[in-house]
Amino acid sequence: MWRFHRQSSLALVDRDRLDEIAEHLNAAYLDTAVYRREFLNDHGSPPSLMAKIHNMRSAVQAALARDDRYELRSAYAEYGRVQFAEIATGDEFLLRSSAAVRIEDSKSEQLELFPGLTTAVHLLVYCFDKEGVRLSITGTTHRKGRRRLEAAGTLTPMGVWPYLTHDLSSSFDQDGTDAFDDLGDLGDLGEEGTDGEDA
Repeated sequence: MWRFHRQSSLALVDRDRLDEIAEHLNAAYLDTAVYRREFLNDHGSPPSLMAKIHNMRSAVQAALARDDRYELRSAYAEYGRVQFAEIATGDEFLLRSSAAVRIEDSKSEQLELFPGLTTAVHLLVYCFDKEGVRLSITGTTHRKGRRRLEAAGTLTPMGVWPYLTHDLSSSFDQDGTDAFDDLGDLGDLGEEGTDGEDA
């Protein structure tokens, strides 16, 4: 029953409120594609998946810190955690990849006898694909003895935000390769660069 406690409040988060977040995510993704190209040119091999993920998440953190509509939370930011408040509403959001949420779901099945406490943080789940970034949302819970917030309830799809093609580096235009061909969905097993417990 606790899994669905937060669902009604999520109805207040409509697609339009996520436009700026999606724009920051897409810009960070394209920035990471450029970073990958430059690293490959400089070193002769591409950066690791972890390096690409940290580049993308660091770029999102920097964009949120510059954006006066949001307040970036510092807790575990050095480990790649992206949590922020929307200043106009006071709503709290935590970004997490769809790959990380799938892994957590498989682990949480073993913990169903110990349900967590509902929190006020919205979990904003992202997935990059050919068309752009897909966002979904759900509530979060916190289990005693753990620092990491977990997804609560079913993910609600919020839509797809296309990449801004005019932001692509000219290097992508020269050989016909696009950012998604270079990066893929940036899905991973440990996107925060730790054991996953902190973020």
